[in-house]
Amino acid sequence: MTPFPLQILGLGAMTPLGPTAPTTCAALRAQLSGYAVTGLFHQSFDPGLGGQLEPITMARLPISVASREIDEPTRLLLAAAGAVEEALLQSGLSARDCALIVGTREAEREHPDFDGFGRRWIDGIEALLGLHFHRASTVIGRGHVSAFVAVRAAQQLLRDGRVGACIVGGVDSLCSVFDLERYVLAYRLLGRTVSKGFVPGEGAAFVAVAAARAAVDAAIPVQVAGVGLASEESQNCLLSGGHATGLGLERALRDAIADSGVPEGRIDLRLSDLNGESFRIDDMLLATIRFYKTYRKHLEFWHPASGVGDMGAASGAMLMVQGCTALMQGLAPGAVAMCESASDSADRAACVLARAEPAPLVTDRLALAWSARSAAALR
Repeated sequence: MTPFPLQILGLGAMTPLGPTAPTTCAALRAQLSGYAVTGLFHQSFDPGLGGQLEPITMARLPISVASREIDEPTRLLLAAAGAVEEALLQSGLSARDCALIVGTREAEREHPDFDGFGRRWIDGIEALLGLHFHRASTVIGRGHVSAFVAVRAAQQLLRDGRVGACIVGGVDSLCSVFDLERYVLAYRLLGRTVSKGFVPGEGAAFVAVAAARAAVDAAIPVQVAGVGLASEESQNCLLSGGHATGLGLERALRDAIADSGVPEGRIDLRLSDLNGESFRIDDMLLATIRFYKTYRKHLEFWHPASGVGDMGAASGAMLMVQGCTALMQGLAPGAVAMCESASDSADRAACVLARAEPAPLVTDRLALAWSARSAAALR
């Protein structure tokens, strides 16, 4: 396939660690955590604890957004609108020329407030921002991999010339009582009785992109070089209770480098939506053994869920936001990053981020800032 890179023009995020993309990435870099023990409890399954109540740890949005006075759809719409607005303002694009592609929860995660929500995500964001996006805007309900499916859709829209730019991302919450009940019964929540569980999170993250050939003067020197989508065998996914094989994720990784034209040996950084569950760890390790063949002394591995929790459908876009920020600021170990994602179902996805030009080292930027300050003091 012919590579069709997308230029990143803007980033936006609202997470448990901050209301913007820069604050969230800075908090992740400082290894801060948005985890908090909540006032919700579930009965312990450990016989040794005698059925005691066990508190649930979650990563919730900032209190100004996560107010109990508003319902869950409104909270998430506010988070999504804030992240979309941030990405749009940074990009300088006109909303009417942009297709908004919103990733959301999977259909199997039933919730009375979101069942059949569909297009209301876009309508709600437009109403909150007072804007109208391109009629090609759509909603993709594929869970964790939604943002990468959105990138593939954006590639097609931009390749066909139907839109001038796209804003892709996701919004989700795994903190609703309906989701928590399912996870508790499946022994998936991290706690005293489940040592390899995950911490549910919530939030929104979006990335503004355009065809790289049409955005030569972009302020952000990072591109989505390619995206890969694949599926695991249905009997080998988490929801079916099967065993991890890593084959689906491996296929997604190979599809991503084929789409980008970037060889595997150039990847310097991995970002994953790994959340701490045993199945996800095994799946990632098996894919790693098969795919990453080039010898390296060190290959950094970042997993933002350790700070913001598992953000569901917003996870993929959060990987792109963190990876792009690191590449842009010269904080990544190299110039190419691979984002890896796996849904609870059979869906697997990956995308390659590449810095278009060398970024200044942090020490260089500090030296320049110090020189400017010294020069100002001498005047």
